[in-house]
Amino acid sequence: MLISIIIPAYNAEKYIQQCIISLARQDLPQDNYEILVVNDGSTDSTLSILERLSKEYPNIHILTTKNQGVSAARNLGIKTAQGKTLLFVGADDYMAENVLSTIHHTMEADQLDLLVFNYCYHDKQGKILREFDWRERNNMPVEIVSGQVYIQVNALPSTVWTLAYRTSFIKKKELHFIPIRHEDEEFIPRCFYFANQVKHINLTAYHYIQSETSFIQNYKETGFFDYIKAMDSLQQFASKYIKEIPTQQALAKQISSKLLMNLRNSFLFESTIQSEMIKQMKLKHLNPTLHKNKRIYNFLYTYFPSLFIMYFRHRYTRHRSKYQ
Repeated sequence: MLISIIIPAYNAEKYIQQCIISLARQDLPQDNYEILVVNDGSTDSTLSILERLSKEYPNIHILTTKNQGVSAARNLGIKTAQGKTLLFVGADDYMAENVLSTIHHTMEADQLDLLVFNYCYHDKQGKILREFDWRERNNMPVEIVSGQVYIQVNALPSTVWTLAYRTSFIKKKELHFIPIRHEDEEFIPRCFYFANQVKHINLTAYHYIQSETSFIQNYKETGFFDYIKAMDSLQQFASKYIKEIPTQQALAKQISSKLLMNLRNSFLFESTIQSEMIKQMKLKHLNPTLHKNKRIYNFLYTYFPSLFIMYFRHRYTRHRSKYQ
């Protein structure tokens, strides 16, 4: 088996068929790859749609569980996967036509642990909002390098579906998803740290659809605290495993930057949770100002958290009004 494609599906009746058909109609023989759909306790017609499609496409395998969330569904897929390469796909997204053969041959020819590819970002009506090419980032490595280089130059993707993974690498390193929101941003740096061979390919392989399940439209305050938990888990991983000073420093700055971004995102909503967010960060010895050069940021965060919140709320509001 060449490729295993893992799709968590929960109440996905509106879009699961488009996703599956994009995967079933590829440029590899169907007996060379498997589509593992984890029906995560759906209560709509998702399962019946999958059962109908599996009669037409025999490489579809349905794994039905009680609802446990995306992380548990992906972990089950990893455990079950038989392919040499892993792909993760969202049930409301789809893959581009005829890309699996290129992904497989690139992974095998270069003996990669991870392969980074491009993607398109669509609105709910299917209109392309942006074609994302990683080469537009000046810091993106152009040669095959270790994953630590990606960390050190701050070139990590933030979503698991823009990557292909060598299955034996994932299983050998016992890499799995933790059961919270923002699991991708905790999982990906760990993968890159252990990866010896990583490459970017100029291939637009994935189509991401902005759906009702997107962050803004499915807002919950717990998501901000899950983000703190994710960064805490990543910091603990770094303390335990990362010995290389340049990688330690680079990841610490990235964690700090992401924490500050999380705090800024909370200003999008009528919420007063920022004080509790700072309390939780301090309890976990997390600092969202490490990546800032000005000492005033750390001073306010450490000694006057209320002023810190006021300052960044003002800066965020001023920045938004400038571009509206």
